[in-house]
Amino acid sequence: MRWLRRLSAWLGGAMLAAVLGSSVQTQFNLAELQALGASIDLSTRWSATLHDLSGFTPAWWGLLVAGFALALPMAAWLSQRHGLRDEWYAL
Repeated sequence: MRWLRRLSAWLGGAMLAAVLGSSVQTQFNLAELQALGASIDLSTRWSATLHDLSGFTPAWWGLLVAGFALALPMAAWLSQRHGLRDEWYAL
């Protein structure tokens, strides 16, 4: 059962990162459009964010899962060989 808890945390962490990353990127893009002179109200921001959450987040989540699948075991291996566990996982 320990592996199920770890897998759930891993997938949940990737999902949270995907949702936050997608939402933040949407807001950055809208801010740049506003800087170019586009008029963007709160309703448009919500609509664009929800659209990106349904369209971009699944693809971004897949990339994050693949990245975590490589990075986390590598961090574990490096921390066992060289110590500095927190630093390897933060990297």
